[in-house]
Amino acid sequence: MNIASNPCQKPINWEEHVKSWQVSGLPMSRYCQQYDLAVHQLGYYKRKFESTAPNPTKSETGFTQVMLKGPLASQGLNLRLANGLVVEGICTQNLPLLRALVEVLS
Repeated sequence: MNIASNPCQKPINWEEHVKSWQVSGLPMSRYCQQYDLAVHQLGYYKRKFESTAPNPTKSETGFTQVMLKGPLASQGLNLRLANGLVVEGICTQNLPLLRALVEVLS
């Protein structure tokens, strides 16, 4: 039954259903059966909310996006080469030196 045939029915909160379905671990079709939803509509809203999400936290590759807040650590980066050589303290101030070092080593 849809809202057009029953004007007293409460509107569907699709965002809540998408979150609930994701947490449930159920296949989309089974979740929709339980809540009398159309599978294609839940799929539509799933894609809609994913595309408007400001910071996706996990991609299909399994990597997690990391957002840094505040200044970067003052220690800089460390570069460990295959031969065991370690270059420590790489930061924006010494990038020209690092570039020259990489040219010499390659």
